[in-house]
Amino acid sequence: MRERWCLGNSDRIFKTHAIEVAAGVNPKGWTLPHGRGSESMPMATRLPPSLPRGTVLAAMIRCSVLAFLLALTAFAADITGKWTASFETQIGTQNYTYEFKVDGGKITGTVKSNLAQGKITEGTLKGDDITFVEMLDFQGQELRIDYKGKVSGDEMKLTRQVGDVASEELVAKRAK
Repeated sequence: MRERWCLGNSDRIFKTHAIEVAAGVNPKGWTLPHGRGSESMPMATRLPPSLPRGTVLAAMIRCSVLAFLLALTAFAADITGKWTASFETQIGTQNYTYEFKVDGGKITGTVKSNLAQGKITEGTLKGDDITFVEMLDFQGQELRIDYKGKVSGDEMKLTRQVGDVASEELVAKRAK
């Protein structure tokens, strides 16, 4: 039977190395594991059994990835609430109100313009990068408008693609 021991002095470790103990016999003749040690006779403490080399590395990698994902979520912009935008299009000035709801990195909500209203779907928020789809009910027909852009504080710089017809840039601001 092989056991591992850590040699130390009282509360501070002055010598750390593993010695192998076979059936209660140790090479230095120290009393193990009882009693408080001194400089000449260190105290010994049982260490946990060794893990296979790959197990420790895999656990470290998993912990690092989890910490990164938590940090990414923690630093994602908070866009929940009402945002407004006014911009020029091929059919004139559009005045929009976006109402965003965020659950984790998923975005949903509603959108209203001076011409129509619709739903926000397929939305994602990763850090300050935002993408979503506006499904607009325009004169009884459903029109898909894809958005992508960046959030910076109380401002979003967006590019929207209206079907295959037009690409438009706009700036949305958080409603106060």
